[in-house]
Amino acid sequence: MFKSSATWSQARGQVWFSWVLMGIAGATDAVGFLLFAGLYVSFMSGDATQTGVQLGQWNWSPVLKFLGAQLLFVCGVAMGHVVLHRAHRLSSAYLLLGEGALLAAAGLAAVALPADLRPVAVFIAFLCTVLAMGLQNAVLHQAGGTPVGTMVTGTLVRLGRTLATRLTGGPLNAVSDFGQWLFFVSGAALGAVGFSTVGAIAFLPSAAAALAVAVTLLRVRPHWLEHTD
Repeated sequence: MFKSSATWSQARGQVWFSWVLMGIAGATDAVGFLLFAGLYVSFMSGDATQTGVQLGQWNWSPVLKFLGAQLLFVCGVAMGHVVLHRAHRLSSAYLLLGEGALLAAAGLAAVALPADLRPVAVFIAFLCTVLAMGLQNAVLHQAGGTPVGTMVTGTLVRLGRTLATRLTGGPLNAVSDFGQWLFFVSGAALGAVGFSTVGAIAFLPSAAAALAVAVTLLRVRPHWLEHTD
């Protein structure tokens, strides 16, 4: 049975929404990883592993850094879901406005503060980027019920399931998940290039992208953005 044009447009909107936000997550994670010396701002499994490794090696100072990132991320997700439950369906757009502002603050701190205050700028960027990724995770998990986040583990699991379905005679519907992986990796590559060129200012393109998506949602008001939890 063919999909109606409205249904097809809705599906494409959800897919592109998830792809663009995965690209933002990849770019932000790459810049954060390079700036914060091996700390992830969206991939909390990596930070949890680092916590265990540092504990096993009795390195207490890094433990606090990785635990702090996980706590901030959880707070960001919690804040995002509170907003989603208490506001109307455009709450996702408002969350993305908040995310864009946080990422902009992270990038601008590197410009606004003098060189002797660089540790302060890095700490501000740490707070802002991890909270921003927590907010984005809340947005992505409610995007029309599309099961995505800010990391690719779940995406690869779904790709594996899709491959198994195809091998057992079912359809191959891998475009959405492959696109999520591709946008995340591409975003990470661009983030790494940006950091090598301009340092922490490389957070600003992610901020601009998040703000652009938010403004688009406010203008278009897609029906698929209804909160479904």
